[in-house]
Order: sequence, then C-alpha cells, then structure tokens
Amino acid sequence: MQCSKCGKILADDAVFCSQCGMPVDKANPSAANQILYKLTENKERPYSITVKRESISFAGEFWYLKEKEFVKGSGKQETELIRDFLGMGCLSKRSFKKCLFFVIAGCILEMAKVIVDTLTLWINRVNGYLQWIDGWIGLPGWTNNITNILVILCIIFAVMLFFSKKKMVEISFKDKRICVPQKSMTKSEYHMLYQSIQNAKNMV
Repeated sequence: MQCSKCGKILADDAVFCSQCGMPVDKANPSAANQILYKLTENKERPYSITVKRESISFAGEFWYLKEKEFVKGSGKQETELIRDFLGMGCLSKRSFKKCLFFVIAGCILEMAKVIVDTLTLWINRVNGYLQWIDGWIGLPGWTNNITNILVILCIIFAVMLFFSKKKMVEISFKDKRICVPQKSMTKSEYHMLYQSIQNAKNMV
C-alpha cells in the first residue's frame, strides 16, 4: 500500500502514513494497490513476486547482486517503486570469491604438508642418533594422508566452482539489483512478469 500524499510504501494494516501522517482510507483503497500480476510461492519457487500499479513486492528467498556477488536477502519483504525500475534480464555468474577461498585453503594445506614433510625428515635424522639407545620418535602415520586428501579436495572444489555458473533472473532498480533463480521461473512466467512491469511503468 502506498501513501496517496507523499508516495511512501506502507504496511497493509497501516492507519496513518509514518512519513507525512496522512490517514489511510481503508474504504477506498487507491489504484496503487491493484495487483497486475503475481508469482506465487511453491516447492520449486521459495519466493513470491507481486506487481502492483505503482510497486513491486518480493517476499521469501531472494538475492541481491552486490559487488558482482550474490548476497542472500534478509527474508523480509522488499518493496520497490515501479518508477525506479530499470530493467530485467537473465544473468550467469561464476563465484570467484568461493573459488579463490578454496585455492587459498589448498595453498595453506600444501604449506602444512611441506611442514609435516620437513618435520618427518628431521625426526628421521634424530632417530638415526637414537638407534644406539633403542629410542624412536615419529609423527602419526595419518598426518600425511589427511593433508594430501584435503589438498586434493580443495583443488577439486575450486575447479568445480570455476567452471560452474549460477543462473539468475535479475530485476534492476535505481538502488538495488534483486535476483531469483532462473530455474524457478518458466519462460512464460518470465515474459508475463516483464510485461506486467512494463504495463505498470506505462501507467505511472
């Protein structure tokens, strides 16, 4: 719901506008509340999008595109004005930050492996001097195996993330870029959503 005086987006149960104090007329709701199109939430789509004449509301699980990375929304409803709508399209992105994380983790583990190998070499030299007293020290046998396995896993995950792409539908506004998974929306739903937003924009 939108204030008829200042244009602020209001809660559906609001009695007065929190910005200008204008009373909300429940008996005669404004045309701004007229729903033009709605994508409802289901098993494959953990979000809903409601297009009204003057605003678009997002509820459920959606993402923001910030600094070329997808950031999950807070879970609260997000409402944007139609007049702030810039465009809509499909977007495919690699998660370079996650890929870099696994590369760095692999390098750190490789350094740990070098340290373990160096310690093993020193211990073997010490054991050479301890033979005359039947003494012996050593590292657990699993240390080399564990570090090798972790290094290999980090490399595999980094390669998988580098070649995999996250496909999203991006809806851009002046101050936000809101995204939802592309697979959660059929082509006809995509076109209906886009057309309804364009129709609403033409009415503003």
